[in-house]
Amino acid sequence: MKLKQLIILTFLFINPLFPCDYCVVGLQQYYSSENQSSIRLDFRFQQLDGLIRGSNPIKSRDNLKASYSTSYLTYNYSFQQFGISATVPFTSKIQENKFTLDASSFLHFHHGDRSELAGTNNLTDSYIEKYSSNGIGDMVILARYTILQEMSSVFYKINIQAGSTIPTGSIDSRDEFKYLLHPHLQNGTGTSTLLFNVNGFLSEENRSVTASIMIGKPLNSKNKYQEGLGISYDLIYRHQFKPTFLSSESFITTNIGFLGKNIGIEKYNNIKIEDSGGKYIFGVVGTSFLVYENIIFEVNGQFPIYKNLNGTQSNEKLRILTSLMYLL
Repeated sequence: MKLKQLIILTFLFINPLFPCDYCVVGLQQYYSSENQSSIRLDFRFQQLDGLIRGSNPIKSRDNLKASYSTSYLTYNYSFQQFGISATVPFTSKIQENKFTLDASSFLHFHHGDRSELAGTNNLTDSYIEKYSSNGIGDMVILARYTILQEMSSVFYKINIQAGSTIPTGSIDSRDEFKYLLHPHLQNGTGTSTLLFNVNGFLSEENRSVTASIMIGKPLNSKNKYQEGLGISYDLIYRHQFKPTFLSSESFITTNIGFLGKNIGIEKYNNIKIEDSGGKYIFGVVGTSFLVYENIIFEVNGQFPIYKNLNGTQSNEKLRILTSLMYLL
């Protein structure tokens, strides 16, 4: 198998954690797994619709619709078995709530300072609130070391990564009435998250398998809000094929697999937020192909196949992940 083919086969998807951008961003694939530097642009879209308690959607007149869009610009520098990457995210979050008087408990969790008004306002059946925030999110710095690598008829590699998020994103976004938005709608977190990752790659001829696990430990937040401990893992199978209309150097890969996420309970003023954290498993289907010489494009869809969340939370329905990478 040619080196360029190995490069494309190791080009994987983004792995963000549910339900927001800030909890622990799974960045184990924000680099080129081979020893080659790269510049990468990623775009992630998340669609949320309605509420869920545990693993069961809630049927109610109240409703929540939200979309989170994040663009990531990543530079990865590789030398021998070492590497370092820096990622800058640009976030756009939009949330719309339609609620009745029965929604006061949900408002208390989702709207920060405005929760004080939830039990006193006279709300109509069709009362709607909209919230949005835009800006730079928390940057990420990661260092990588390849502990094992073999290139023969069967190619395999094992990497470890460690790093941290940097609290560059704003935590002061407010609504039209100047009330502070809940941290799920903020661009940043106000604190750093320590990240550790192990990932492996195995390839033979036109087939490859990748596996990864990442742990994120948020530090205490100065703004009295603390994210939960995050663990993400994934297993992906990729198959390469070459349609007759492609050039000799080009080919397409299809990928299928799953990723899982365990999110710990969040805290506010050192008090646990019961409507936070839980477990999620997504099915993943996608494809990638060589656009031009060293330019690679990839698109993936993620669909939840298992949910077991704590309390009542927003219900994530779909993720679409696209990436464009230039190999230096």
